[in-house]
Amino acid sequence: HHRRNWRAWRYRGTFDSEKWDSGVQRTALKTFIYQPYFKTGDFTLSLDNLYELFVSCPALENVMVLVYNNLPFQKTVQGKQREQLLLNNLGRLRISSFDPTDASEVDVGPLLDVLTIPYLEDLHLMGTILRLDVREGDGWNHLSEFLKRSDAPIRRCSFFGVPIPSEHLVECLEMLPLVTELELAGISFDKYVVSRLCWNPDLFVVKGGNILPRLTRLTVGGCSTRFSSVAEIVHMVHSRTIVPEYVDDEPFLRWMELWDCLPEESLKFFTLNQSGLFDENVPSTVGEELAKNPLINSYVGSGALSFNVLG
Repeated sequence: HHRRNWRAWRYRGTFDSEKWDSGVQRTALKTFIYQPYFKTGDFTLSLDNLYELFVSCPALENVMVLVYNNLPFQKTVQGKQREQLLLNNLGRLRISSFDPTDASEVDVGPLLDVLTIPYLEDLHLMGTILRLDVREGDGWNHLSEFLKRSDAPIRRCSFFGVPIPSEHLVECLEMLPLVTELELAGISFDKYVVSRLCWNPDLFVVKGGNILPRLTRLTVGGCSTRFSSVAEIVHMVHSRTIVPEYVDDEPFLRWMELWDCLPEESLKFFTLNQSGLFDENVPSTVGEELAKNPLINSYVGSGALSFNVLG
């Protein structure tokens, strides 16, 4: 194979490091997209491979990978600590990390610990376990430390199955003042998260008073609603849809989507069947209840809000 000065590399199937070494001139690479074939059962791209990719491709701007190899990330190699990486060109990072052969998780946290990405605008982290019962003190601080260290202008982010409790989630959201699009799935969406998402016009001029001041699109999926009622969610949507008269051109919530968000009485069923497959006896979802709410319907009817319910 001739070495090519490629700027983008998209690959499906089993990751072959030898083919990768021989086929790509890494220093010029700006985009790396990798998706293995499920049917092969041999998913060799690991978090260690991803770290080496960052080391050898300093020009990378866009990385989208599915990491199904559940070998843990090695913070030390041959007795030496992995170097901290400063990725000044990377603007989009999307990592889906789990092993579909046995549904075991791939912990991306240790990799985040060695990355600093100061110009990141798009962050997507997807695990496999729906985090319905994570409690404060469980100790997964990788995301908050990464956000604090990078201090990046993130505008779009998605957290699926990230093992953090609601208090820790809010702490992370407080560090994302430029986010316009947010997706939360498989994370506790309780009354504390909902209350902190409520917009308080009295705190508009207070630094740190309201979180996510630029949020216009919110997607909530597969989340526990054990401690948040339909009324509380309606109040949050109302607070972010009505623009105070004295706020000129301030972007407020314009689009919301919910999928597989269940009321308390069906949560037990949901935890037993996390595939998202429901039978006819399951009560209506929170999304369906919200779709019937007259206040939500008034915003949809006036064109102030697009509201979608899936599943």
